[in-house]
Parts: sequence; structure tokens; C-alpha cells
Amino acid sequence: SGGCPAATHYSRISPEGNLTPCPFIEESVGNLKANSFKDLWENAPLMVELRDRKGLEGKCGSCEFTAICSGCRARAFAETGNYMDPDPSCDYEPGKYGGKAITLKVEDTLGLEVDFQTQWTPEAKGRLERIPSFARGMVVKGIEKYAAERDIRLIDEAVVKKSREEMIEKRGAMFPFLKKFINSEKL
Repeated sequence: SGGCPAATHYSRISPEGNLTPCPFIEESVGNLKANSFKDLWENAPLMVELRDRKGLEGKCGSCEFTAICSGCRARAFAETGNYMDPDPSCDYEPGKYGGKAITLKVEDTLGLEVDFQTQWTPEAKGRLERIPSFARGMVVKGIEKYAAERDIRLIDEAVVKKSREEMIEKRGAMFPFLKKFINSEKL
């Protein structure tokens, strides 16, 4: 799924061991000295609430982009005191696309498991360690799609670099901040 990764793809652990759903949400759902991460992640009421997209209120709750966006829950809370209220930074008004849910292609979603379908060199796989774990599956699918379209049967570092450059070029208009990474060696 896309959208706000709080309590779905990441959380924060404070130096004292307090678990919060997001680095920007200060409310602790429990302490890891007293509870297991697994228990808090799966059962803490706030974590469960933030994962329930059906609980979104106002325009976020009726938005066609809920599967992709869902707004920032930390901003909603900072503005209104309710995590499920609309994200105050969003200017979009639902209904422009007829109320039909808009989703992403599977290779464009966060949280996918890494599932290699093509052969990779150890060096190319090593580059994946630089990518946040919740995005690796999406990145692997994108690189493998790039390779398949070019009949490339072995993914090496050059293929990773070329696919990255093409992705940034194609999506740069949507995400201008990506352009600055074109010469970066982060991936």
C-alpha cells in the first residue's frame, strides 16, 4: 500500500525504549522494556487505528487517493488533536475523478516483500541494502521490469544504475526532488 507509513511500514523507538508510530508522533504506544515490539506493533490501539484506512475522517476518508496517499497522520493530529482527521496540508477536494478509487501498479507500492524473479549479481544485491527495507520490494520489481523490457537476464550494478536513471528521468516531473539524486550513489 502507499500512503502514510506510520504504523504500517515504520515506527520510532526513543532512547528510553518508547515506541511511537512515527518519528513525528510523540505519543508512545508502550515501552519495549515492558512489552515486545511484535505485541505493540500488532496490538497497541493507536497502531491498529492508524492502519485502518476506513477510519479516516473528512475528505481523507472519501478521497479517491486513499490507497496511495491517506495524508499525514502526524499533521492531522498536530492541527486537530485527531489522528484520523484530514491532512491540513492537502488542497485536493475528493470527487475530481468521479469517486473511483485510484491505486498504484504493484511495482509502485511500498511494503512489498523482496521476491527475486531474475538473477542478480552479489554486487547488485548488495546495493539493495542501502534502500529502506519497506521500499526494497518495490525497487526490485521496478529494476526487474526494466531488465525484462530489455531482455536482460542478469542484473548487475550497471543495470541497477541505468534503471535508476530512467526512473528518475520519467518521474522527475512528478517528484522534482528525485532529480538531485541522479548523480548520487545512494542506490
